[in-house]
Amino acid sequence: MSISLRFAIRWLSYPLVFGSCTAFMVWALYAGIPYWPTTLIVSAAGMLLIAGLERIQPFRRAWLEDHQDTLTDLLHMLVNLSVIQFTAEFLAELGDAVPASIRLFPIESPLWLQLLLVVAVLDLSLYVMHRISHPRWVAFGYFAKIRKSFSDCP
Repeated sequence: MSISLRFAIRWLSYPLVFGSCTAFMVWALYAGIPYWPTTLIVSAAGMLLIAGLERIQPFRRAWLEDHQDTLTDLLHMLVNLSVIQFTAEFLAELGDAVPASIRLFPIESPLWLQLLLVVAVLDLSLYVMHRISHPRWVAFGYFAKIRKSFSDCP
């Protein structure tokens, strides 16, 4: 395999696959395609594609070695995705219950702007959870140990 192809798989596959899946889901929302099970199918296809590309050209060779933690990784993914899904459903229901006069979310804005705002808030919240999971936060130090044991991320 050529160096340029290996470089492209290593550095561009995740942004391209993630961006393509996101673009498809935005198009599907505009086209009126049902959220469920479309999101599940698109997400699974994206994850399988990334997993296959990771086998062809791993970002780090050590990640291909079996660490006997596949079940733990699957449970971690299932719990995280479930929490995200239920939180989104809860917030959507909660948002519908709030009177329009005091609603903070700009529901009149174009869908792309709403999605951008949601992504920014979600990304910020994930960053905050990442930061408080480090040992200097005594109450959350335990979670950092769990997270570090599951990955070989820098």
